[in-house]
Amino acid sequence: MSRMKIVEAMLKYSPPTYNDIQSKSPNFDSWKGVNPECRELLAKNPNAFLIGALFDFLIQSDDAWEVPYNLKKRLGHLDVDKISKMDVKQLSVYIKRNKNGKALHRFPNVMADRLISVCNLLLKKYQGNAENIWNSSQNIKVVIGNLIEFKGIDQKIANMFVNLLNVNYGLIFEGWSELDVAVDRHVARVFLRTSLIDSDQEQKIYDVAKVKRAIILSARGLHPKFPGALDNPAFQIGKFWCTAQEAKCNNGGNPCPLNKVCAKDKIDFTIS
Repeated sequence: MSRMKIVEAMLKYSPPTYNDIQSKSPNFDSWKGVNPECRELLAKNPNAFLIGALFDFLIQSDDAWEVPYNLKKRLGHLDVDKISKMDVKQLSVYIKRNKNGKALHRFPNVMADRLISVCNLLLKKYQGNAENIWNSSQNIKVVIGNLIEFKGIDQKIANMFVNLLNVNYGLIFEGWSELDVAVDRHVARVFLRTSLIDSDQEQKIYDVAKVKRAIILSARGLHPKFPGALDNPAFQIGKFWCTAQEAKCNNGGNPCPLNKVCAKDKIDFTIS
C-alpha cells in the first residue's frame, strides 16, 4: 500500500486542525480527560499552560495538564517570582506524594529543577509572562525557537505547544510548513509499522531519538504544507490501536482508522 494512502487515511481520521481566524479567548472544553477547574486555569493563565506542557514528560498527558492546578493548590499560588527563588529540594516536596495527594510527577526533583529554571527565564526574558513568548512573533519557527530555550522543552513539546496555541488558544501564526511532527513512542511506532519510514525486519529495538529525524523528514515530504498535521492522528492511533503490546487492527469492532490501507505485516519490535 502506498504511503500516500496511509497519509490520506490518517488525515481523514484526524483532519488538520489549525485555525485560520483568530479566536477571542482560549478554549479547552474538548479536553474531557482534564478536570474542568484545570481547563479553566489553562485557559486563563498562560504560565499555567506553559507549566502543563513542561510536565508532559514521561507521564500521561492528561495528568500533566492537571499539574498547574494541583501545584497551585499545594503552593497556594503559581507566582513565577516566588517559585524562581525556591531551591530544588524545597519545591520537590510539593511535587512529591504528600498529605495533599499523589505525586504530580514520577521525577519530582528533575521537574522541580526544570520549573525553577523556566520561571527564571520567564522573569529574565519575558517579564514573568509566558504570553510574551509567542506574542513576540507571528512566525512559527521563531516561537518554537523561543520555547526550546526553556529547560525541559524539547522539539516534541515545542511543536505540540505551538499546535495547541493555535487550536486551543486560537492564535494565528505564519509558516505552518515549519511545524513538524512532535515525535514520541506512539508516533514512532505508527510510522514504523505502517512503513512511513523504512524499517529493518531484523531490528528488534528502535531508539526514538535515532528515528526521530527520519520521521520528521518523512512527514515533511508526505505533507509539506503542514507536516505537523500527521502528529495527532499518529499519536491517537498509536495510543488506542497500534499499541506497544499489540496491533489492534479490528479492536472488537472498532477498527483502526488505517485498517483498510495498512499492510498488516506488523514487524515485531520495541521502542526505547
